[in-house]
Amino acid sequence: MVQSEELERTVRELARRAGIDESLAVADFQGKLREVLLLYPPKFPGQRWALLGLGAEPGPRQLIAAMRSFLQGRGAGLPPRVGISLLEGGERLSTPPMLEALVTGWLTGRYRVGKYKTGKEPEGFREEQVEIACCGMDGSREEALERGRVLAETQQRLMDLVNAPANRKSTEELAAWAREAGRRFGFEVRVWGKRELREQGFEALLAVNRGSEQPPAFIMMEYRPKGLPA
Repeated sequence: MVQSEELERTVRELARRAGIDESLAVADFQGKLREVLLLYPPKFPGQRWALLGLGAEPGPRQLIAAMRSFLQGRGAGLPPRVGISLLEGGERLSTPPMLEALVTGWLTGRYRVGKYKTGKEPEGFREEQVEIACCGMDGSREEALERGRVLAETQQRLMDLVNAPANRKSTEELAAWAREAGRRFGFEVRVWGKRELREQGFEALLAVNRGSEQPPAFIMMEYRPKGLPA
């Protein structure tokens, strides 16, 4: 929710709709960036409403930051079905860049460090069905939602790689990671081993590799969009 002159009126309306004390809701929520107010509406038993502050000048960066902060702090307790409403923020929160940021923030906020840890996933953390209410839906907004998903999945894969321990980042494993990414996302991957490196004259790289137990690898990734010059 946007920290603006309209915030008090909006919070009062939500409190009335929920059946809770308006003055308490207004006093407890100012709409600051990353601020969260949880409501347990008597009129809607079993539901929880979370008001999420986006600050006075919300943009894609602020929306991603707020969404990630909320999920990292409260994501484990989410129900299997979640609704996100941007209607209270009007058109400014329903633009394609903001919708892209919403999806990116949601999915990256659900990321948990622990791909290589043993044990169970954090209790209560599950896949959710998410419904988004915004001011209209058209082709550009649908494309923005898809871009947000693709961007978030890419970031998650990179975070897996960054967070992996050193013994899971061997040259062979990095090459396998690159090949799998190329197959999945449609770009060309070539990997040179010791023989190819020697043939191509990469003597400096081979000299450095003499001090390693791992064989050398030189990874080349090339993306050529269809219809565009290389």
